[in-house]
Amino acid sequence: MARTEITSAAIRQIGRQRLSVQAGDFALPTEASDPALGNAVKCTGKEILVMRNTDAGAQTVTIDARPDAYGRDGTITDYSIPAGETHLSDILTEEAFEQDDGMIHINASDALLELGVIRIAG
Repeated sequence: MARTEITSAAIRQIGRQRLSVQAGDFALPTEASDPALGNAVKCTGKEILVMRNTDAGAQTVTIDARPDAYGRDGTITDYSIPAGETHLSDILTEEAFEQDDGMIHINASDALLELGVIRIAG
């Protein structure tokens, strides 16, 4: 069954070449997670997962990893996010989190846990 893909937001460098910022340039889109099918995002090795809990109680998220060269599984299992809080993952690297379909697989406990992805440019 296909996972629901998450839209990513690119981080851009602001420098001399970009002297103005438009409304919405700093917006970070998040969307309801899909606990039934799971979610996915294209893995480039430069992704940071944004997890926003809009529920009145704690919710959890699992980020699937693949075994390393020694067979160790680095899956992040049932990471708990308290009610009303927003958490960011570390950068999710290709060697640790890219699945066979080229995606990062994310499983949330409830649709009230919103997900977003920041992709570091470069």
